[in-house]
Amino acid sequence: MLLKKEHINSAMSLDAAGVTFALRNNEYFDDSVKTATFGGMTESGSFVYFCTFYDESTGVDEDCIVYVRYTSLGKLVADY
Repeated sequence: MLLKKEHINSAMSLDAAGVTFALRNNEYFDDSVKTATFGGMTESGSFVYFCTFYDESTGVDEDCIVYVRYTSLGKLVADY
C-alpha cells in the first residue's frame, strides 16, 4: 500500500488508545499500553512508539517499544 500524507500523519499521532487498537488488530487481544510517544520510523516503514504498560506480575509500569504499520489492505497493526 502506498501511504498518503494523511496515513503518515495519522500513524505518527497515535495515543495510547490508538496503539492499543493497533495491537488488538494484530491479535494481541489482552495487551494494552498506558502511554505512547512517537519515536520515529524504521527503515522498513514501521512507526516506532515508546510505550509503558502495567505489568501485573511485578505491580509496576514497564517500558516497551511497539512497531505500528499499515497492512497491504490499509489496516493499522502493531507488534513488539
